[in-house]
Amino acid sequence: VTCLMLYVYCGSSYRSIPRILRVMRLRQGMEVGDLPDVTTVKGWVEKAGLAELQHSGKDLPESYAIVMDESISTGGFKLLLTLGIPSENVGHAVSHSDAVVLDMKVGAGFNSKDVKDTINEVAEDVGRVPQFMLSDGGKNLEKGASEAGLAHHHDVGHKFANILKKVYGEDPDFKDLAKQVGKTKHWTLDKDLAPLKAPNQRSIARYMNIFSWSAWLDKVLEAYHHLASKAKYHLGFVPRHASLAKELSEVGSMLKSVMEVLKSRGLSYDTAGECSKIMAKAQLTGGGQRMASIADMMTQYIKQELKLVEDGTGSHNISSDIIESSFGIYKNRRSSDKMAGITSIILAIALQTYASDENKWNDIDIRKLFANTTITDVRKWRKDSLPVSPNQLRKIKLSA
Repeated sequence: VTCLMLYVYCGSSYRSIPRILRVMRLRQGMEVGDLPDVTTVKGWVEKAGLAELQHSGKDLPESYAIVMDESISTGGFKLLLTLGIPSENVGHAVSHSDAVVLDMKVGAGFNSKDVKDTINEVAEDVGRVPQFMLSDGGKNLEKGASEAGLAHHHDVGHKFANILKKVYGEDPDFKDLAKQVGKTKHWTLDKDLAPLKAPNQRSIARYMNIFSWSAWLDKVLEAYHHLASKAKYHLGFVPRHASLAKELSEVGSMLKSVMEVLKSRGLSYDTAGECSKIMAKAQLTGGGQRMASIADMMTQYIKQELKLVEDGTGSHNISSDIIESSFGIYKNRRSSDKMAGITSIILAIALQTYASDENKWNDIDIRKLFANTTITDVRKWRKDSLPVSPNQLRKIKLSA
């Protein structure tokens, strides 16, 4: 349990865990004795992960929802991940301790039939159909849910990002400002400019990251007249776009307030009314025509999603941040060599239900987990579930 807790809860690597155990024993004046090696620790994590994956449905509430998404392609393959979460909000944003991994598939790509089949497999394994599916709005995911006859919620974060893209995406001033902000990433090695560079903005998530870089624009505008001449020269684009920067700040503040309500308390008739008040107040204090357009589209989105809250008293979880977080942890763990492909390290995703709640470790039955799952089962799962990596294929092709 200690090794699993160090890996999952503390974020330690396979290689560091034996060293940590050695330090703990030495500092406590105990004899070191036999310690697990890296391969043993890796085997324990994979066995525990596979055991959790195979028995995860038992921990779901009676009314549950599924969150589904695909990872970015690695070595030509993607991971299709399905999480189970409470369909009704339980008073806080969904955390890892609320979620369980229901299914993982690796492939070159997944169409709507693959998504439909996965939904049906999950429902059969759990023993009951989910109340709805939540996703980022990918066409294959949305169509797959429809073909499976399952209601579908659109993730609030991605939906709001799409609204921003629709309003600002083709605006010349916005495109120029975003381009100039992006150029600051090259200031890293300049001792004068490095402290002033903007937060990283990946072009693929530019509209989802608007809060961080619009806040940066605000700070630059406040401090601009006190900066050295070199910094003023390179940051001159900010005051040139001052009105747009102010507008983005106001829009970002409105979006952030609305999302905080919907992510922490779910979507209900009460939270929808609260969001309407936030947007009305924001429009009174500024923002202009584009803020009015954004607020209108946000209102239409909320009204559309409210149709799935049938009895009028529920509060549905409509944020898929938890699956984005799962992918983020996985990406930090995987090899930086893309030729390594997708490996059995993905089994550790199934243990993330223990990542945010130290009390859960008191309930884990490690003997039962390891008794029901062997290293032979892990090897079979690897063979059945994982494709041959590009590194392995290269060895085969070059040895011929």
